[in-house]
Amino acid sequence: MALQAYSLARDGEAYLSPHFRVQEFRCKDGSDPVFVDTALVELLEQLRAHFGKAVTITSGYRTPAHNAKAGGTRFSQHLYGRAADIRVRFGDDFVVEPCGNDDRFRVFDVIRDGLYTEKF
Repeated sequence: MALQAYSLARDGEAYLSPHFRVQEFRCKDGSDPVFVDTALVELLEQLRAHFGKAVTITSGYRTPAHNAKAGGTRFSQHLYGRAADIRVRFGDDFVVEPCGNDDRFRVFDVIRDGLYTEKF
């Protein structure tokens, strides 16, 4: 797991993986820089392969101000580039967040309000 910092202006079009670009993780307030954990990107690629569908990031990195506005918790992993809210092409919304200190992630199905699958 490694946190990376990018400039939205300079790196926004750069690919972090075969299917995800820096700009997809940007804060919705338009700020620069963008922080992204490489393990999160790897997991999102795994989820794309698992579902066999496109994965859209609806919320990635958040600045503290935007996180508060979005109703995020004080220590939300979005603040550290380690969490993402996603939508899979068939319409289900999921939340991807770290499990703790073991470098694994949980995937929550927002509609069903529960754990979707095993830890990745």
